[in-house]
Amino acid sequence: MLTRQMSTRTIKTRYGNVRGALAEFSNPKLKPVEAYKGLQYGTTNDGRMRFMPPISPLEKWKYTRLAFSMRPVCPQKVTNDTDLSRVLTMSSMKRLQKIAPFTLSQMEDCLTLNIYVPIPEYILLILLT
Repeated sequence: MLTRQMSTRTIKTRYGNVRGALAEFSNPKLKPVEAYKGLQYGTTNDGRMRFMPPISPLEKWKYTRLAFSMRPVCPQKVTNDTDLSRVLTMSSMKRLQKIAPFTLSQMEDCLTLNIYVPIPEYILLILLT
């Protein structure tokens, strides 16, 4: 996925405005989307509420928040490739190797979403001309 520019729309949420990025794919069959990355939907207070229902993520903000980057993932055990290659198929290994960089940054407070929204055709025509 390639992100080239900010999205033209600002989305209003109950906490404040959010702006994402226009994301295009290398596969020509896939249309561009608006990507809103790292949107927090709850908090665990840095792990102090582990295994408890999440609480409201934030107080409201005044300015438009930019949602361009993914947040850290939830803590997970990372197994080395040698151990995995004994039990996984080659295609599963390739998929895991592709997502491995996203597991490097981990933290307990990881209640975030990455949202990909189809772009309406009339906006897409304006953007691509």
